[in-house]
Amino acid sequence: MLRWSFIIAILFLFGCKSANQITQRNHLLFSIEKGPCFGTCPEYKIEVYSNGEARLKGIRNVEHIGEFKTQLPAEFIQEITNSIKALDVAALDSNYVNKYLTDFPATDLEFEINGVKKRIHIFHESPPQEIQKVLDVINGFENRIKWDFSTQSNQ
Repeated sequence: MLRWSFIIAILFLFGCKSANQITQRNHLLFSIEKGPCFGTCPEYKIEVYSNGEARLKGIRNVEHIGEFKTQLPAEFIQEITNSIKALDVAALDSNYVNKYLTDFPATDLEFEINGVKKRIHIFHESPPQEIQKVLDVINGFENRIKWDFSTQSNQ
């Protein structure tokens, strides 16, 4: 019985290592999620993965509602990775909130660079300069992604 427990434990550890290696090869580079407001603020989520896959979920007040996917070229993924590393997002605060705002769309950012995950919540009309620089870079990439709106993702 002890022998079987040992063998199962070894198999489990190797299985976890293999799954972890696969996850590290294809991970989320960044996501940006724009939240709702009482007006016509665009509400959507974009995710970009290290293998070049990009996903868009249009929710409200955007031209295309639904879930869409595209494949980004390797050069574009490398440019995104280099830009995020240069911004040093790991050193930024996790929350930028103006508690006096009542109706403003929140922005949630998520990054994973070199195995380090960082989530940033922004509910502020004019965040600090360093976070505005991150938003400008992400918006620049977001605007350069070419989506195929003729086919929807099946997720």
